[in-house]
Amino acid sequence: MILKPGNPNLALYASLSTLLGVCVYFFGLIIATAIAHSATVYGVSSLHLGGNIGIGEAFSMVKGKIRRVINVSIASGLIEILGFILLIIPGLIFLTWYALAIPACLLENLETGDALKRSKKLSEGGRGRIFTIYFLVWILTVAIGALLGVVESVVFKVQRTNVATFSTSYILQVVSQLIVNTLVYPVGTIAMVLVYYDQRVRKEAFDIDHMMLALGSEAPANAPSTPAY
Repeated sequence: MILKPGNPNLALYASLSTLLGVCVYFFGLIIATAIAHSATVYGVSSLHLGGNIGIGEAFSMVKGKIRRVINVSIASGLIEILGFILLIIPGLIFLTWYALAIPACLLENLETGDALKRSKKLSEGGRGRIFTIYFLVWILTVAIGALLGVVESVVFKVQRTNVATFSTSYILQVVSQLIVNTLVYPVGTIAMVLVYYDQRVRKEAFDIDHMMLALGSEAPANAPSTPAY
């Protein structure tokens, strides 16, 4: 069916098309973000523990974990949004409570509720650092976004009456946001994985446990077995 200008259904068709496009975009964004976030967590974790996995291996470890990561992201996000609605301060508190939920979910194989509880407990004593990291990432995001905005305003003089120019400008804005997410988002993810391990070291002596495990795995090859009495 071809809708001609002046057709009363044209505006409705355009609105529905836009809504569908937005839904598809955000659905794809959620899935892509979950995959990228999970692979980054596994990659940074491996490097931190002395491993050396490749990009392909990191992404292969994500299989079967996407649903769980999406659930944790949505649950923590809704709680944080509710907190921001309640005069902002509670939102900032919730943000620091659940910052370690995804690393805990992936690295300890936890479901949504347990990951949120684990993050809240593990973040105790480190929430000031977590807030500082979020603030610095926000500053970096704003700075890069502003720079790309200046570039866009110089390259394109947007005229609302010119559909082609407006469409091109919109595409550039989407690309700019993608660049910001690509450059900045992994920084926050990497930082939270390192904070996760640092908190485990401070609160649970994780480094000692890890070294003992490593020594235990080497003992059969490097040391004689203890004789039985």
